[in-house]
Amino acid sequence: MGENKKLTMDMRMLDSHLYTEEDSEKITQVVDSVYEIWAATKEERSTQMIFSDTGVPLKYRNNASYNLDRSVNSFSAYDEIKRLLVLRGIPEEEIRFIHEATDATKEQMMRDMRTGKIRILMASTSKGGTGLNVQDKLLAVHHLDVPWKPSDSTQRNGRIIRQGNENDEVQIHIYITKGSMDSFMWQTQEHKKRVVDQLMRGKSNVREIDEMDNEFGPSVYKAIATDDPVKAEYMQLEMQVENLEQARNRYYESKVSESKRVEREQAKLPVLEERAVLVKKDVTALDQSKDAPFEMTLFYEGKEKRFGSDDKKAAAELFHQLITQHVTETPQQAKLAVFRGFEIYHISHGLTPEGQLFESENETFLFRGQTDYHVQLSITSMLGTLVKINNKLDKLFWDLDKTTQEIERIKAGIGRLEAERSLPFPREEEFKKKMGRLKELKAQLDHTENETVEAEHFLALNGIEQTVTGEIQGIDLEELDYFDSTFLENFDLTELSDEELAALTFNVVFQYQDSLMALEKGVLSLAERDELVLDFHEEEEAYAQLCDAWTARGIAFPDHLQSLNEDKLSLIQMQLYAHLQDQTDLPREGTQEAPSEKQLSLG
Repeated sequence: MGENKKLTMDMRMLDSHLYTEEDSEKITQVVDSVYEIWAATKEERSTQMIFSDTGVPLKYRNNASYNLDRSVNSFSAYDEIKRLLVLRGIPEEEIRFIHEATDATKEQMMRDMRTGKIRILMASTSKGGTGLNVQDKLLAVHHLDVPWKPSDSTQRNGRIIRQGNENDEVQIHIYITKGSMDSFMWQTQEHKKRVVDQLMRGKSNVREIDEMDNEFGPSVYKAIATDDPVKAEYMQLEMQVENLEQARNRYYESKVSESKRVEREQAKLPVLEERAVLVKKDVTALDQSKDAPFEMTLFYEGKEKRFGSDDKKAAAELFHQLITQHVTETPQQAKLAVFRGFEIYHISHGLTPEGQLFESENETFLFRGQTDYHVQLSITSMLGTLVKINNKLDKLFWDLDKTTQEIERIKAGIGRLEAERSLPFPREEEFKKKMGRLKELKAQLDHTENETVEAEHFLALNGIEQTVTGEIQGIDLEELDYFDSTFLENFDLTELSDEELAALTFNVVFQYQDSLMALEKGVLSLAERDELVLDFHEEEEAYAQLCDAWTARGIAFPDHLQSLNEDKLSLIQMQLYAHLQDQTDLPREGTQEAPSEKQLSLG
């Protein structure tokens, strides 16, 4: 691999005697780009960084490098780039190597870069990728080679993409040798980045690099580095399809979430509508009692006492006393009064974990008319408390307005979600077209038109009257116990193809029908019937898990096996078998339609 990396950079790194400048183009291209930027920004004194982990300056090498004849190789990519740039007219003192810096001089070198005294700085990832604050005038970063880790590329680019850079736009140059080690290195980075992204997202079903993060990333560079137009198209298209598939999965996952949200909102409606009716009755009753003389009944020590307008002050004092005396270890409510047709309850605060009285600026009350209302009031004065309670009751129409608005919001939201539920993935046609082209390119690359999804998954169809056999994720389908729903724990359902998921679903439905037929024949003992009932439960559980996996992909199957008659069960079997046999589309709506005779060939 070391020799291949040398060839990718410059043939002279392999043998400085055997090869010349004409045998390599990468360094020439770098010099052309760097000089062009240097010349165009003389007035601004913009700066550039060149990154390479190979070909370090001869002066700073730890070990000698040898030619093919075992003579010492005196070529250095760093030294050669500097030599060519000086020949073009760039002052030597404006070109520096990070290797020159010591602990004592590194800060001065960074200052010289920030002011433009140094215009070009060459560095390796380890020496210049972190801890280097040189961004002020940095206009361009040049990557001569591919570092091992995606984070290394990020760190390199982090020298220029950061706050404090005076340039509104910056340049990142990637230099790739076609048909070289660059392709392998970018492929390695792509794989590593994909794994890291999965872990960072914390989702096991995410297999793709986010399309915005990866618009120009390892996959693109890998494709550019491939000196094969079919393979290059395949690599780029593969990335696009992966990004589309990720967006598609997210879209249908959101549909599932929206469906559950609709169910939750629909469950709220009857409760809110009933409350609106009850609140309206309470508001009507309060309107009628608004101008009535003061009257309050207080409850204490198992007795009750009525107070009129003349006893309002006494009522206020006793009410305040009852509130202060209502102290309990845990929050509890106690009925204190009846006022304007409403029962007034006080809810105690309880004690703190330290056993102390919980202190609060407000006291909590429950007003109970046709329905309940929770209210918090500050107890400032005895008569003032009664005034506040009276005002709160007069403003219960606010509760009616709030409840009515919530009902309208929920109804509008349900209408919108219902209208959007049946909409397909907006880029479905693009996804299908690119997926089809990807398969064509794969067939070309593999030099066969017989490679199918079934061959890859090692699945065998044995007719609609028998289960599908073969292997999925290395597991033999004939060894699975379909009467134990935990068999699905053997698989990562999110990683299965549609064909693999269809095979598992077909087998579960087939086994369920088989069990159902045995039950209907009536030849089972009582113990066997009990065992079969348990089997039904396990099959139902497995089917429900598979349905969830289908729903996440935008495919609709009935939710419960036990609610289906024989015809509907047979219909599901036929749809799954047709998909396995001819890739017939599975239903995306709640309704189930039988495939045409042309679509089915039930072997």
